[in-house]
Amino acid sequence: MHTGDDIASAVTDAMEASRYIHTYRILVSGRVQGVFYRKYTALKAAELGVTGFVRNLPDGRVEILAEGTKTQVGALEAWCHRGSPKAQVTAVDVEDCTQLAPQSDGAGVTATPPLDRKMSNFVVSR
Repeated sequence: MHTGDDIASAVTDAMEASRYIHTYRILVSGRVQGVFYRKYTALKAAELGVTGFVRNLPDGRVEILAEGTKTQVGALEAWCHRGSPKAQVTAVDVEDCTQLAPQSDGAGVTATPPLDRKMSNFVVSR
């Protein structure tokens, strides 16, 4: 059974995590090239406030580097399973590439603060 303190702590942790910027590499497999997947990804990223880029890979997959809060990037990752109207997604692999820094008090690591975004918009690359 959860106590009020447990619930309050979990809510505080979730709110704290949502304030930090995280970077994720998302690889999408299936019929995802030649079906406007990159264009729709950029539109969805802009809608969610996610920065980064999307590009086709020589092996037929699409690579996305997405930067935002866990909530923002999580929403983009969930959308990637559907993709553009003509896409047929067979797999979505996600890798957390967030730069972690040691806390000054030695208590662990923290994600990059919100003002330290590396990218300012979302770009479609070839």
